[in-house]
Amino acid sequence: MLMVTALTLAALFVFSLKYITNRGNFPLPLIFDGDKDVNYFLYKLNFFTSMGVFISSLLACIFFTNFFSRMFSVIFGFASCIIGVYALNDIFSINLCLYIAYIIAVSLSFTPLRGLIISSSSIFLFVYFLYRPKFMGLFPADYPYIRPDITIITPLSGVLIFAMISTIIIRELFDKYRSSQKTVEYLKKAEQQLALFNTRLQRQVSKRSEKMVKNERLKLSRDLHDTCGYAFTNIILLSDAAVSHNEMDLDDTQELFQKIRNLASKGLQETREILHFIRRIQTLYIDTTDTILQIKSIFEDTTGIEVEVLWGNIRNYAPRVNRVITRIIQEAFTNSIRHGQASYIQINLFESDGKLFLSITDNGKGSRQIIKGIGFTGMEERLKTVDGGLTVSTPPEGGFRLIVTIPVHGWKNL
Repeated sequence: MLMVTALTLAALFVFSLKYITNRGNFPLPLIFDGDKDVNYFLYKLNFFTSMGVFISSLLACIFFTNFFSRMFSVIFGFASCIIGVYALNDIFSINLCLYIAYIIAVSLSFTPLRGLIISSSSIFLFVYFLYRPKFMGLFPADYPYIRPDITIITPLSGVLIFAMISTIIIRELFDKYRSSQKTVEYLKKAEQQLALFNTRLQRQVSKRSEKMVKNERLKLSRDLHDTCGYAFTNIILLSDAAVSHNEMDLDDTQELFQKIRNLASKGLQETREILHFIRRIQTLYIDTTDTILQIKSIFEDTTGIEVEVLWGNIRNYAPRVNRVITRIIQEAFTNSIRHGQASYIQINLFESDGKLFLSITDNGKGSRQIIKGIGFTGMEERLKTVDGGLTVSTPPEGGFRLIVTIPVHGWKNL
């Protein structure tokens, strides 16, 4: 934009220096038999008005985003440029500055292919109108207009073509640089969001773990009191009763010790059940389906990415299966924001034909060539522990899709 403005101002400066400071040089009068001062004023008005429209059209062409609005500005800019300089012999000063400004604006405003077509057509028309100066009216007999020949047109066309190609190349390089900068900034932001997401998730898991362990401890204390306490209390009472009797016959003694043995055996069995339950406490906090909702909520709050969960007909599966599901969802979230730059993620879980299906789809950039890195390899390794499979693809509508299948018949429900 600065280059376009500078070139236009340079053309206005040359015109002012040549045709305003030296009135005898001004070209074709608009009214041949009229007053010379009036004709001089009208020509200046025609040039500066045309240049005002020209500059406005080029700026509008650059800033407009709609294709038809830009084309309308291009046509207006071309017409105003031709009208302003139709009778000037200053091909390598005023005309050239305005032509290059126009070519640069067009090349910057459109895609490379469209810019190439429009700019090439404009260059041809610029040269064409240099040979058609009478389209605005007749020249007086003594007007010294010089029709350009090949020695002028060739370098002029070469300069314009060079300006066109250079602008398109520079624009492409700048777009790639700007895109790479945006990618770097996005990745930095994504890494910060993922770090915050993981931190908050770990804190949430820790809180849930502590709360659950506390609840389980209370439950265990009640169970121990109700079972083991009851058994040991009765054993003590029966033992005291045996000691208090000085003489007991053999049948009573055997019956008493049988009761003590039964109580001890029952207490031992219930104690073992409690100990087995204690071993399972460490995995309970990541084995529930509401963990997925916790991950979804924290991820949405941290990144601003919308996540939709469709539960289908799933159940609560074995701890190992649920753990694999939650880990895969976490990894899928990471890939969607880091690589896909997605703004929406859908999770679909359902069971069919003895298999659990987990589908995770986002609206990100997708991938033409899927290369399995550490993330996908880790998913496959986790799925092997539950005899599961993994499929990744780019849907026709765009984005990225990950499908997990896990057989459920071989896993006991909780």
